[in-house]
Amino acid sequence: MLTNILPGGIKATDTEIVANVKYLLFLLEKKVINISLSELANLFLMSSSTVWHIANEGQYSEVEPTIPEKINEIIKQYLSNAYNEERTRAGNAKYVLSLLEKGVIRCSQARIAEHFGMTPSNISSIKKGQTHNDVPPLIPDNIGVILGKFNPFYLSEEEKLKGRIAFIVRLRNEGIISITNTDIATLLSTTSYLVAEFTRTNEERKYTYKEVRPTNEIMQKLIPYFILKS
Repeated sequence: MLTNILPGGIKATDTEIVANVKYLLFLLEKKVINISLSELANLFLMSSSTVWHIANEGQYSEVEPTIPEKINEIIKQYLSNAYNEERTRAGNAKYVLSLLEKGVIRCSQARIAEHFGMTPSNISSIKKGQTHNDVPPLIPDNIGVILGKFNPFYLSEEEKLKGRIAFIVRLRNEGIISITNTDIATLLSTTSYLVAEFTRTNEERKYTYKEVRPTNEIMQKLIPYFILKS
């Protein structure tokens, strides 16, 4: 990646640097390249504020734009329809966020951020259009890995356990079985405290979870608790 376009061993004058910057700003204006002012500043080892003043306040108006020596490399790297690593990652994140919204995957935004090496606030800003608004959703090269990692049909052992508790508690609430929280906990090798979270009288604090039918082995152990109808 380009970091300094000055020829090795030759120190360009300030005027030459300004002239090169002005030419790249010209290309940016004409949408030939897509480069931020901070990236442009980094190319010439300048401060972003200096480049901003050149771009927005007409400083050095007497200096005519000149084509940088390494113009080929610069255009290749910052071609207007090309994406650097950061923009590609943002586009990938947008695409995965769209899958999350459609229910194709199941995970938190924090896990998406972790997958792409970003912070949750980065992902939130991208989702709200506060950053990278000009970058469209881009399908990640490893989309298959992502679909598998966030498969909505996959349940962790914790999710299965909670789903089984919800299933058994519903049977009890419907009068199909008669079983205590302690017996449910023993049957599922968990704690009575966790089971109690599904039976709170305060609806706002009570656990609700998608039901998971217990295994055949557990269902066999539930038989003695079924209420016989006369």
